[in-house]
Amino acid sequence: MPRANPFQIHGLARGPFFTDRAAELRAAAHALRTPGEKLLVIGPRRTGKSSLLAEAADRARRAGVAVLEADLSTAGTVADVGTRLLDAAVRTLGRRWTDAVSTFAARVTPGVRLVPGPHGLPAASLDVSLRDAPAAEQQRSLETVLDTIADLARAKKRPVAIVMDEFQRIGTVGGEEAEWHLRGVVQRHDAVSYLFAGSELGLIARMTGPGGAFYELLTPLEVGAIEPAHFAAWIDDRMRAVGLRPERGVAEQVLALTGDRTRDVVLLAHHTVEAARATGTRVTAAQVEAAFAAVVAEQDPQWTGRWSELTAGMQQVLRAVAVGAAGLTTAAMRREFGLGPTGTVTNMAAALVARDVLVRDAAAPTGYRFDSPYFRGWVLGRALPDLGRHVPVTATTS
Repeated sequence: MPRANPFQIHGLARGPFFTDRAAELRAAAHALRTPGEKLLVIGPRRTGKSSLLAEAADRARRAGVAVLEADLSTAGTVADVGTRLLDAAVRTLGRRWTDAVSTFAARVTPGVRLVPGPHGLPAASLDVSLRDAPAAEQQRSLETVLDTIADLARAKKRPVAIVMDEFQRIGTVGGEEAEWHLRGVVQRHDAVSYLFAGSELGLIARMTGPGGAFYELLTPLEVGAIEPAHFAAWIDDRMRAVGLRPERGVAEQVLALTGDRTRDVVLLAHHTVEAARATGTRVTAAQVEAAFAAVVAEQDPQWTGRWSELTAGMQQVLRAVAVGAAGLTTAAMRREFGLGPTGTVTNMAAALVARDVLVRDAAAPTGYRFDSPYFRGWVLGRALPDLGRHVPVTATTS
């Protein structure tokens, strides 16, 4: 019976599925263990930030820290942010301190709703009426939740850390007023450590730059691309660990097709292993390309839907970026792809960046690249033939 695929594509990467990030992991774990620390972990989506946070939290827990983890990515109001933090506190602190739940219930108004949860502990939420309450009332409830956590940590003389993933949502749902309010609460808590994380880099830059609510409050820690040589060696080692024999250059081919986003790389490596196992133990560059095409085909409904949301002009810009070997606003590119005036092209490209479809990249021929290499492959395979051009989904140039 073949061993499990050595590349995990669902859930958080733990143990042998996690690689590199040694310096970032040390810094994050240290921050969680140090009361009063306020760390900001930033980086693009799909770079492994969530797995890094989970590994750091595990290390801190082994050192005796009560770590509260709250994912704010789906919060629609400031009250939702409060509920996420309250629930994390009740689940985590309720295991340690029997009076934690009653303390929250007594202090948080207009009320705390408790329902049966997993492992015998209740799941908690703020009263649903708060979602429609004035902004100031929602902020007060969030403040009470955080103050109660800090008070419990101080009273028990035990370290407590709070992790807020996609913390920039506080600004999205509550505006700058909510950002400044959260700063005021956080900066007075010296018995609790905070680790904020986020991937909306433009919004975070505004929040943490001069004039922003979090300016000079948070210590930044950037999660960038894994060093290619390390990543390639790890890919080869993982394949060999399950009895496969990767040819020279296989790992480099995986990286060349996917770019520097950890999730994209691991997804292709996973599918390459499945393709190789179908024919034996040898892993070839041809199998990497076949696996890439398979991922693109598998994601067809996702990219078809995304494509249909765009204007015809934006679609043409994407075709140009997918194959272009010159600047997007050059006369030759605008003529070849019918892109129209320079200002119009620039505005459409900016709109695609705002939609997280494109990323500005000064090193790319057009000045832009696709956020997802698989969407680029889809455009090459499905949308480029509309212009009478046919190239493989794995093509790197036109």
